Amino acid sequence: MATAERTLDRCRSHGATEVQLADSDELLEARRLANPALRARGLRVSRDVGLPVAALAAVIRGIERIGAEHGRRISTVAHAGDGNLHPTAEVGESAGEIAAAERVICWARVG
Repeated sequence: MATAERTLDRCRSHGATEVQLADSDELLEARRLANPALRARGLRVSRDVGLPVAALAAVIRGIERIGAEHGRRISTVAHAGDGNLHPTAEVGESAGEIAAAERVICWARVG
């Protein structure tokens, strides 16, 4: 439990807007609802990224920087305790928009 609390504190100190610790299926259900909520906002191009927990803050800052550089909002749902991120970029309806969002979100493949 102490490790989980330290992880939550680290996330908060680096600007996480919401962190929660649970020992039930509550967070799993929240994770299941995250994708429909993001799709409702038009955020549909997503990737799964695994990384060392110690790199979370740097990678999340990098995601924000990449989104800003490309004029795309990128939302990130994370399992911070085990280093799993799910960045999702906003995208318009056209094929060109989808391709542009794919290029932005694929930073994990080349970054």
